[in-house]
Amino acid sequence: VHVYEKEDPEIDRYLKFRDWMCSNKEDFQAYSALKLELASKFPQDIFQYCLGKDAFVAGIDAKDGYHGWRMVQPLTHREWEAVRCFRRGYFDETNKDPTPPMFEHPGHMHFVYYLNSEIIGYAQFHLFSSRKAVLKVLYIDKCSRHQGKGSHFLTLSEKWMKQNGVKFVQAEGLPKDKGFWKKSGFASDGNLVSKTL
Repeated sequence: VHVYEKEDPEIDRYLKFRDWMCSNKEDFQAYSALKLELASKFPQDIFQYCLGKDAFVAGIDAKDGYHGWRMVQPLTHREWEAVRCFRRGYFDETNKDPTPPMFEHPGHMHFVYYLNSEIIGYAQFHLFSSRKAVLKVLYIDKCSRHQGKGSHFLTLSEKWMKQNGVKFVQAEGLPKDKGFWKKSGFASDGNLVSKTL
């Protein structure tokens, strides 16, 4: 049983996956065989079982007509590789020294942003106990920029932060991104931008 908030894009994704499996016998049989193999190989490790299904599920997402946005914490090898790739791109573009990404630190949250079955963005937040968050990285791949996707990713990020008790968010606002932050409701103070949620 999967439970989601009303209008969550994962609902449509799961329904399209189910419908595809019901109408495509070869894929259904391949998925069944994969699940049996993984259950036998990892009887006590649900994490490895899920990782083993990732490439197959992503392939079905690409075939079944799913069209939607979703923001998830990276879990699979493919998602973590995207995080590393986007971090390299971000630091190359901003000429910043890459700081340790704090992947294991409980106060740092990492998210990947999907459009359909493709990962097109990455965000890293540092959460403080004072109900404040600092947006460390918000990155959209180059071919997906200037199409409103960064704004949508930021909106999803703000929704997640509000649901988790964050009241105030701050980020470094590079001069070239001034219009983006202003359009997104952030106030500018030198190189910093901020917003009350």
